[in-house]
Amino acid sequence: LLLTPTVLFHALPPSLSGGLVTIAAMSQWMTAVNLGLGAVVSYLGYRVLFGHSEPPPPKPIARRTFTLKDLSRFNGLNPIPERDNLKAIYIAVDRTVFDMTSGATFYGPGGPYEGFAGTDASRRLATMDIGEGTLEWDDLSDLGEGERATLEDWKQSFLAKYPIRGELVKDDTDAAPDSTLIQETSAEASTTEATTTE
Repeated sequence: LLLTPTVLFHALPPSLSGGLVTIAAMSQWMTAVNLGLGAVVSYLGYRVLFGHSEPPPPKPIARRTFTLKDLSRFNGLNPIPERDNLKAIYIAVDRTVFDMTSGATFYGPGGPYEGFAGTDASRRLATMDIGEGTLEWDDLSDLGEGERATLEDWKQSFLAKYPIRGELVKDDTDAAPDSTLIQETSAEASTTEATTTE
């Protein structure tokens, strides 16, 4: 429905239709009104056809068990197919595997703690030694009381910031049947893609 000068002229109050408004002025005014209405209709049509929709929620990531070899893939350098080719960063601390991907500036390539990525960082955190990790199993049985407390402090800090992705085991036969695939909680899912700053 387009408003024409004639239709509008008859709709104007008597004070304006009494010769004060000419057809030419009304025609210009109506062109502006029609352009404005056309813009609104075009915008609404665009929103309906091409508008922004909510992105799908992230897929929940199943918790699983990791051997040291499995964990080494999650070093921030390798695309991980099961994570939609994301270059995920996982670190094990006291047998708990954390997803540190949101802290990539610290734990990823070029970061100050990049040596922790894809490894069991327990001993190095407990002793405050950033050195290189190994693929050798470490049962941590020789840690002193102070080192054990330091390791627990690191673990609690990571629990507050990063989602858990599973458990570190010596080999595949150590995996408990009920811990192989545990769905993460929705609170962890919302934390998964959030950017964490330190």
